[in-house]
Amino acid sequence: MEDYRNFEVASEATEERYKVEFRWLQTAISLRHSDTVDVKFLVNGQGKIVALPHAALEEVCRKASKPLKDGFCARIAARHLEEALRTDWDAEMDLLTLTPARVAELAEQQWRGSGRG
Repeated sequence: MEDYRNFEVASEATEERYKVEFRWLQTAISLRHSDTVDVKFLVNGQGKIVALPHAALEEVCRKASKPLKDGFCARIAARHLEEALRTDWDAEMDLLTLTPARVAELAEQQWRGSGRG
């Protein structure tokens, strides 16, 4: 995904079009007492948060000898949200929490596709 800040996606099931805008990224320890990095997007004006487990992020970055950066987290979150909206998988949820395995899968896709950290 080239631009995680603004993108559009269409549902394969309903053909509904979604306009997605990045809003913010922050740790959720103080917000929700959760050890996640929360990434908020507006989807057709409605807020959606993708929660990335912090320990999983640290682990994949450590194994790949890559730094854990905000842009990396935002791209992983945007990719997951894009796939959820396209396939209608959890698309109606306001909080999408990734599993450690999903974080690893998306991290691998990000590094393989872009060559960046």
